[in-house]
Amino acid sequence: MSSAHTAFIKLRQTLTYYLDNYGYGAKCPDTERVKTLLSELSDGQRYELLSSTIDKYGDTVLRVAAYCKHTELCVILLSCLQPADRLKLILLDERTALHWAAFIDDRKTAAGILNCLSADQQLKLLCTQDSDGDTALSKAALEDNADFEKVLLHKLTPDQKSNLLIIQDNAGNTALHDAAHRGHMSTLKTLLDNLTPDQQLQLLITQDRGGNTALHKAALGNRTEIVKMLMGNIIPEQQLQLLSVQNKKGKTASKIAVDYRERETAALLRKYESEAQLEVNCGKWWLLYKHAPVFKKIL
Repeated sequence: MSSAHTAFIKLRQTLTYYLDNYGYGAKCPDTERVKTLLSELSDGQRYELLSSTIDKYGDTVLRVAAYCKHTELCVILLSCLQPADRLKLILLDERTALHWAAFIDDRKTAAGILNCLSADQQLKLLCTQDSDGDTALSKAALEDNADFEKVLLHKLTPDQKSNLLIIQDNAGNTALHDAAHRGHMSTLKTLLDNLTPDQQLQLLITQDRGGNTALHKAALGNRTEIVKMLMGNIIPEQQLQLLSVQNKKGKTASKIAVDYRERETAALLRKYESEAQLEVNCGKWWLLYKHAPVFKKIL
């Protein structure tokens, strides 16, 4: 039996034992032993071993390592592969290691995984959806993990970020929908940061399967601070466009607030609509009236 084949068997036994006994508190395998055994294998043998699903759930050892927050092991397993095989390995799991890191808010492991990939591979992984249609970013948005989201987004250009945020899950929700619905202010700020008004509007008018925008979601939950954030960075013409969007029941965000007796939100939306309409119709004269107390007294 060759030394490489012996190393293959020993490493498989080590990783199989790890898989059979994993959990949040699971002990990480001896990483030095893992590295030594990996070094004795060919590129093909490494990928063959690491791509094997060797537990009853069909998991690879990489996904289990991410689930157990074993950052060093994740990095070792990815780094031993050829660059082209790293993303290929990650994508074998329907809910990837990055999805798991997002679900448990493990920024260290997420950063370790992303740093093993090229820029193009990172973007492809970030856009990968699980069986629910969720990306790793939308998983983080559900839990209001703004610091985790920054790990995922900080290397993206505004265009790349906008294209990532427009991805919808199986219910048609974007990360923005989820954050608005749950009232996650810090997440919304992170998601909208550095986007142009046009990019923000594109996200804001995106509708779920029921025709609801993020603004509809905020109105339904009487989330006035969320409404202010969604409306605050777009120009009056865009505000009117957003306020006019109807869901499949023919209801705007304002109508939803009224129907559900969310009086504070309904009043706020009416205020945005009336001011935006005045500013569009009156232009600079309305701005002067709005921002100059002395001018108001004269009038």
